[in-house]
Amino acid sequence: MSARIDPPRRYPWLARLAFRYTKRITGKVPDPLRILARRPNLMFSTVVYEWAIADTPELPARLKMLAGLRASSLVGCPF
Repeated sequence: MSARIDPPRRYPWLARLAFRYTKRITGKVPDPLRILARRPNLMFSTVVYEWAIADTPELPARLKMLAGLRASSLVGCPF
């Protein structure tokens, strides 16, 4: 018996699109995204939320990137 859960044979189209986009931006697909792909409705709402945050015009893009970098360093995330 393995402690790992086998990945699905085929991910939904939204997951494949998000994987492709994320891999192009960061160079790899993070595990949380793979986990979200198991629940397409949850993944869709999360992707919409993330895109809405990314497209917020009130903050300069440089400040958003700095905040993301700081938050990821606080939690130990490599992204």
